Amino acid sequence: MTSSASWFAPPWRPDQNRTASDDRGRTWYNNAGTKIGTSGSSYITSASPGVKVWTIGQDRGLMNQESQVVDSNGVVHVLASQLPASAASQSNFTTARTTAVLVHYYCDTSGVWHQIYSPFLERSARSDIGVDSSNNIYTVGGDSTTHKLHIATASAASGWTDWTLKSTSSAIYFSDALIDHPQLSAGNRLTIFIPEYGGSTIDIQDWAVS
Repeated sequence: MTSSASWFAPPWRPDQNRTASDDRGRTWYNNAGTKIGTSGSSYITSASPGVKVWTIGQDRGLMNQESQVVDSNGVVHVLASQLPASAASQSNFTTARTTAVLVHYYCDTSGVWHQIYSPFLERSARSDIGVDSSNNIYTVGGDSTTHKLHIATASAASGWTDWTLKSTSSAIYFSDALIDHPQLSAGNRLTIFIPEYGGSTIDIQDWAVS
């Protein structure tokens, strides 16, 4: 299959140890900058060297398919959710998700990955992560148990450690809120697309970012 559409990847240079492709997916490099895949001839598998950047044990209530964003400095931010670091492992996924929290992973410009646990529950929902023009991060998520939308932020100046809850809505929302990323990164406005619980109504929230 071929396409003329542009392929988006985080900016990658060998000196940055960035996991990416710089030729629209024809060749791929691991986190150490070593080529590990070539389209049509050499395929990437789970056993390919350097494709795993962080080990997460079993029975941690890990939710797949969350969100990621790249800031203006080329730092990759990945949002996941799992049991808090201090919690015991839980083989029942549904039970584990009742205490799952948002976890922020980021890869700095030297290629080193970091993990920061937030204090915020996510339960069985999925949240979105975005960055403003100053590379502060914002997360939005609809709690599927309480039906409340939570907006949280952490500043680039703190190394994204000063997590603060900015807003909690009334109990009317479902889950899987989405951020208008170009609006946030360029216009410093946090625009959120979020479905209401128990119906077909979609709300759009628009926040000024200070």
